[in-house]
Amino acid sequence: MIKKIILIITIIITSSASQIEPTVINISFKNKDNYPYVIGEGKAILSVNPGVAIDTIHSIEKKLNIKFIVSRDSWLRQKRKLQYNKIDMLFSASYKKSRKNIGIYPTYENGLLNDTKKIISSSYVVYKLKESKLDWDGKVFSNLTGKLITQKGYSIVSFLKNKGVDVLENRTDTDIENLLAKRVEGVARHSDTYDQYFKLNPKIAEKIVKLPIPLKSKGYYLLASKEFYKNNPSLVNKIWDELSNIDKSNKFKYIRDKY
Repeated sequence: MIKKIILIITIIITSSASQIEPTVINISFKNKDNYPYVIGEGKAILSVNPGVAIDTIHSIEKKLNIKFIVSRDSWLRQKRKLQYNKIDMLFSASYKKSRKNIGIYPTYENGLLNDTKKIISSSYVVYKLKESKLDWDGKVFSNLTGKLITQKGYSIVSFLKNKGVDVLENRTDTDIENLLAKRVEGVARHSDTYDQYFKLNPKIAEKIVKLPIPLKSKGYYLLASKEFYKNNPSLVNKIWDELSNIDKSNKFKYIRDKY
């Protein structure tokens, strides 16, 4: 009888412990500075103020009983790792139909993208040298006589090519250097990243102008690997719910205010 009681207690304790143990989630961020969401370059995660996105994901761990293991990698490696279930989640990706082959976006029951669950909103803009006559009216370019440069694999590449633009897809973060050397006529990148870059580099900023009309404004999503979503659909949906619109949500204002 005593042995049975001990066995029952052991089972209860073991069961309780397993319920308390958080779900570990491997999440990847790009290894490029993406102010204010991820600060700094390379694989390192800053111990203090690593970025709005990293602080925000850690802020929901206790509520959902999860533990994020954060890593950083190149965009191309991120996509491959998600596709082959080497990571569980990826921050962040705009919507492209082809990317549904590598991961899971938040959707409605009918399968359409649920854009209310986007993580952030951001705009692609064009930066040019001050003396350049290049312009963009929201539909067509004028006085574009050279190439535009952006990062290889970015969704804006197909948008520009559809406009008849000769696009240089860069594998290294040297877009501004190429612009200053006049190898290209303009740079197409996210305004969040480069606006901060120019604040920190005023001498370079004096030579460059941002065109006022964005090329495109897009929502960006937290992608889940197919395997992780299959095994944890309810949890993934809770994470999407918690992290939607972190750049505007009042519940994360205290985090954004640090930056």
